[in-house]
Amino acid sequence: MKKQIILMSLLLGLTFGACEDNKEQYLDQYSTITYFRNSGVDELTLYKTGVDTDYSIIINKAGSNLNTATSVNMLVMNEIELNYYNNRNSTNYEILPTDCYQINGETALNFEPGETSKKVGVVFKTNTIDELMTAHLNQEYVLPLQLVESADSINSQKKMLLIQPKVLIPTISFRKKGMEEIVYGGDGTDVFTYSYIVGMSLKNQWTFDCTIDIDEEALEAYNEKNGTDYELLSKDVYEMPTTLTFVPGANDIQLNVKIDYSKLICGTYALPFKLLSVSNANFVVDETPCILGIIYKAPRVDLTVDMLYCNRPQSGSEGNLANLLDDNVKTYFHSSYNAVDRIFDHYLQIDLKEPVRAFQYSYTTRDSSGNGNPIGTVVKVSEDGVNFIEVAHITQGLPTDKAAEYLSPILKSDTPVRYIRLENDGALNGRPYFVFSEFSFYGK
Repeated sequence: MKKQIILMSLLLGLTFGACEDNKEQYLDQYSTITYFRNSGVDELTLYKTGVDTDYSIIINKAGSNLNTATSVNMLVMNEIELNYYNNRNSTNYEILPTDCYQINGETALNFEPGETSKKVGVVFKTNTIDELMTAHLNQEYVLPLQLVESADSINSQKKMLLIQPKVLIPTISFRKKGMEEIVYGGDGTDVFTYSYIVGMSLKNQWTFDCTIDIDEEALEAYNEKNGTDYELLSKDVYEMPTTLTFVPGANDIQLNVKIDYSKLICGTYALPFKLLSVSNANFVVDETPCILGIIYKAPRVDLTVDMLYCNRPQSGSEGNLANLLDDNVKTYFHSSYNAVDRIFDHYLQIDLKEPVRAFQYSYTTRDSSGNGNPIGTVVKVSEDGVNFIEVAHITQGLPTDKAAEYLSPILKSDTPVRYIRLENDGALNGRPYFVFSEFSFYGK
């Protein structure tokens, strides 16, 4: 981050060179004016890799006649000059010792006609600076530079450059972290590859490895925090390298995660992984995990009326199960509301013909009234249509409004099942019946 600290134009003539005399107010009288392109305080990040850091200082020439030659000197401030700066700007900078840097090239700069910029190189001694800052943790060091003694004019607001080095240990990290959720609908393609970028913030000059590991604790923490129930992917479902190799010139590298959906049933899964270690001792890894979340949606089952059964249907048109499959919310199916059938055992049963291990169902409530909306559903499954096992008791998230849609969570069975029974646990009005206008089923 660059912080521009602007000084007032009137500085001590002896301290900072009495070469402007507010000439910027009368630039039309002067053919050239020089200044630092990155004037002010420039925070420079030095990465602790055992390699020194190069920095380029740019001095520009502007003015009414760029075809005029000019000259200017670039000098390091002395303690008196920097103290004056600190007092004016409420800072407490110290001059970076000379063994911490090396200025390459001439500092007496001569601009030829038509020449608009000069570059001066500085090499910062990263290890020496790190030792200095480690020994003086509360001190801020800068390389304070100023432009003086111009043959023409110097911009008084841009004549100072204070380079403030900060030493950091370079970090290898995923460019994108946290949860990435993928929805898979079983569209015929079984194998998908998902890519993640691992990189660094500096130009890579080394060959080294990073290791990757599964982070089960991250998934547990995510589920607990978000109220989710992602299941950890088993090892036979995915392929992911455990080592990535960086080579010189490669700042980023791609991690590919291959998922074979043919080995999954419908449900919600996740693969949590993180960077574990790096073989280059000058680097560290960011262990913030990535989580590949998978929502495997069950394909829709094409229901027909003969696949549906209700043990207590209402007589007449209200008890017509075909109303559940006609894509018309104005029609509905009503289980019996006769006094003789006011027993809490009403259910809707689906014969899937083909067994499934995971499934969802959805329904739309009646368009004209919400009285028959279920307040609870006991979901049972069976292989033979005789012996049923409870797999869920749903009481949360059920709609209370008219013409409202509901989609159940993905439910699973340990063994393939053909029959699904939805036992009504009561309606909003306290009666045992239920009313749906539409019904759909999804399973695999």
